[in-house]
Amino acid sequence: IKHPTREDLITYRNYLLDKGLQATTIASYINALKQFFKWTYDKGIYNNIADHIKGAKVNTQIHRKEALTLEQAREVLLEASKGETIEDKRNFAILYLAFACGLRTIEIVRANICDITFKSGSVALLIQGKGRVDKADFVKLPYSVEKTIREYLHLRGENNEQAPLFTSLSDRNNGGRLTTTTISRIIKKAFRDVGLNNALFTAHSTRHTFITLFLLNGGTLEEARQIARHNSINTTMIYNHAIDRAKNNGEQTLADLLIK
Repeated sequence: IKHPTREDLITYRNYLLDKGLQATTIASYINALKQFFKWTYDKGIYNNIADHIKGAKVNTQIHRKEALTLEQAREVLLEASKGETIEDKRNFAILYLAFACGLRTIEIVRANICDITFKSGSVALLIQGKGRVDKADFVKLPYSVEKTIREYLHLRGENNEQAPLFTSLSDRNNGGRLTTTTISRIIKKAFRDVGLNNALFTAHSTRHTFITLFLLNGGTLEEARQIARHNSINTTMIYNHAIDRAKNNGEQTLADLLIK
């Protein structure tokens, strides 16, 4: 970005929020930007585009990012499943895992091949969650998700069980562990490929979609808390507002009345 705008700074702030950083950390980053652009303005170098941009104070009753509808999620996965290259297979496996199991980008990045294991008779993926130093958590891998991952690994020809579950194909980092930025870019591109080119749809939207669709299809709050690996039920309850709104079909009711 050679000529930053206020919108660029807001996008950067939202990126920091999506990374799950502490509010004090985000506030310090934003404050540094505000001080810098105040200085450029005082020196007559550049406009103060950071003036009045707020830091990390977020309304906990709403989500910063949107969940996809079931139809939109299906469309994303259908389009992503069409490719035949190893990159296509990898990206589809990442998307399917993110949507079906609600993994955070950092959890996808940290996963190794050997983390696919068994828990109480079910195939599971061990998870090193946000802020954790071990892999004490796990998600159950549905057969179709496991099959998709295995097909990618077969095509990759990886024999090292300690290797990352998903690896880079770039010249600089070929075979190395992907980064959260790369995962986010893969998911965002998949959204754009089906026309979902909206700032509210980010990599976090896959997790948001996972929890929202689970609750919409009869899951309880406690079940959602458990599979989402939330420490507190209060975090899971934030979804109630979105769920209640999603169940309100007032617009369709009125639309049907208007055309009769």
